[in-house]
Amino acid sequence: MNTKEFESLITAGNVECVTINRSSPDTGGWEIQVHGDNLLPELKCIIELNGNGGRRSWADLDAAYVFIRKSGFRSAVEITETEC
Repeated sequence: MNTKEFESLITAGNVECVTINRSSPDTGGWEIQVHGDNLLPELKCIIELNGNGGRRSWADLDAAYVFIRKSGFRSAVEITETEC
């Protein structure tokens, strides 16, 4: 989903949980995953960089967190780091 879709879902109350994740400390990029029971199946749960499905990532955790808050999400944010 793109940024505008994310903001619209937040406004509609359809976003229940947001996770900031990176697969390993060596990769460096943090991705944002969106979760909610009322999300449309055609929407991907990852914030996309463009309409071509390129995943957007943030260089640091603070930048990803600020993006979520500026988008209007006020509930708790889960932060995970999973080793591949």
